[in-house]
Amino acid sequence: MRRAKETFRNTVIEDPSLSLLEKFKLVLGFVYQGSHSYSFDKYSTEFGNAELLLKRLNVVTAWADKHHLSRRQIMNTEFGVNHDQNGCSGKASAVSAFNFIRAVRDISDASKLGLITIHQLQGDCFGIASSSPPYEFDPDIIDALRLGR
Repeated sequence: MRRAKETFRNTVIEDPSLSLLEKFKLVLGFVYQGSHSYSFDKYSTEFGNAELLLKRLNVVTAWADKHHLSRRQIMNTEFGVNHDQNGCSGKASAVSAFNFIRAVRDISDASKLGLITIHQLQGDCFGIASSSPPYEFDPDIIDALRLGR
């Protein structure tokens, strides 16, 4: 966990698209306050919109290209959104969650990454399936992941 926090802190500090104040808030909130309860809508509009997600992923793909590594070896793992759904009151509206998930999926696919995974906890606000029997997948999440085509 310590290494993950250090990596996050260094990545935020080195991100040229963030202001000094934005960097301070992110590092303080995620690393030192131990709370990950940022407003998803704020993150989506200020730090995590599709354009900014693409810029951040481009850092990784450019590094892989420079070192002659296959982009198929890159894994974009455990993304998801703490969102409102049946029986669960999350941090984001369902529409914002679907837009974010779709953006991550589309950007990862366009960048020709090898693997993406979405965070799933049954009965949790991050869930991609209902927390009640028969535990059906949320059709909007399936659509956002482009799996219903």
